[in-house]
Amino acid sequence: MITILQGGHHCFHPNNFSIIRPNGLPIYLFLLIKSPAFIELNNEKIIIKPNTIILFDKNTYIHYGSSHTTYVNDWIRFDILDEPKLLSLLQIPFNTPIYLPNTSYLSTLIHLMIQKRNLPRSNLHQTEILNHLMHTLLLHLDEQLKITLPKVNPKYYDSLNELRNYMLTHLQEKWSIETMAHTVHLSTSYFQTQYKQLFGCTCMQDIINARLDQAKFYLVNTDMSVYAIAKCCGYENEVHFMRQFKKSEGMTPSDFRKLFYS
Repeated sequence: MITILQGGHHCFHPNNFSIIRPNGLPIYLFLLIKSPAFIELNNEKIIIKPNTIILFDKNTYIHYGSSHTTYVNDWIRFDILDEPKLLSLLQIPFNTPIYLPNTSYLSTLIHLMIQKRNLPRSNLHQTEILNHLMHTLLLHLDEQLKITLPKVNPKYYDSLNELRNYMLTHLQEKWSIETMAHTVHLSTSYFQTQYKQLFGCTCMQDIINARLDQAKFYLVNTDMSVYAIAKCCGYENEVHFMRQFKKSEGMTPSDFRKLFYS
């Protein structure tokens, strides 16, 4: 069982902000740093950039703060009561700042934990839900560290993430591998390799999955026609949309909609 003791989401501090705890804490501290900052390790101040995480071990020297700008972070103080080997099994390094290409999911999990923890104590299943959310955060972090980071050139983390975020919010645009690769100034072959290693699927499959997810939302929550949904989700024609939808879901869009209104 993981107990969440304190935490904060998207916390702002002035540019002279710093925290120093010579003896550390009797619990674990997880930081997701969203602004330029420093961390002191082995008597040396290290400048780190946004999207850096660090997991401080118990009773460990802690010193971090702003780096000439407003300091922003998410943070969780937690303890593990009956799973002492959990962190060692996950192999998440302690006291080591690690830059991650995409921290949006981690930040969302922390936000959910803070919201849940701030509800009245009488809230049913609060402890269990917080436990599961923190497990999810640690598992997701372990997954990123083991699978993604060793394979991707750090030089392209930011540009690939910016491209993906734009793509997934502009699904109605015409996307091709050539267009995507040109946007981040890479050859098509190298772009495809880096994209798949970073996000776990090809760029075109990523677009298809996002379009189909958006289409399913419209089918269930609106009375838009199949033709209108196809256009809204970036398909040039209704037939292509229906063919792709049936290949993915095993049924037509109309049959999918009927499942929720039968």
